[in-house]
Amino acid sequence: MSTMDRAALIALFRSTDGANWKTNSNWDTDAELATWAGVEVNDEGRVVQLILPDNNLHGPIPEALGTLNELTHLSMSGNHLTGSIPRELAGLVKLQSLQLDGNRLTGPIPAARGALTGLRQGSMHDNKLTG
Repeated sequence: MSTMDRAALIALFRSTDGANWKTNSNWDTDAELATWAGVEVNDEGRVVQLILPDNNLHGPIPEALGTLNELTHLSMSGNHLTGSIPRELAGLVKLQSLQLDGNRLTGPIPAARGALTGLRQGSMHDNKLTG
């Protein structure tokens, strides 16, 4: 289990009004990360999937998500995410799928997105992004 992964998920919960998510079972508790709604971990307990579409997330994506360096799938479509996409997400080199469509994200798409060489699916439409 990674304490850094736990800290990143707690940062997400707290920055996006987790108490009011539609589904937030076990989030921000001492429970194993594998039991947190929308979280999948590998055999080492590292977060590999974070699947939270249409879950009433409100607020900015925290930079701390960039520390989830085993993450392969990130889906937060159809929420109320605001602010810019943190450039730290460009460090998620194992990311294969990034779904951020249908939010209220603004600003430029990080130039470092090109570093995501493993990305196979990406969707960021229905935001107010530039670039």
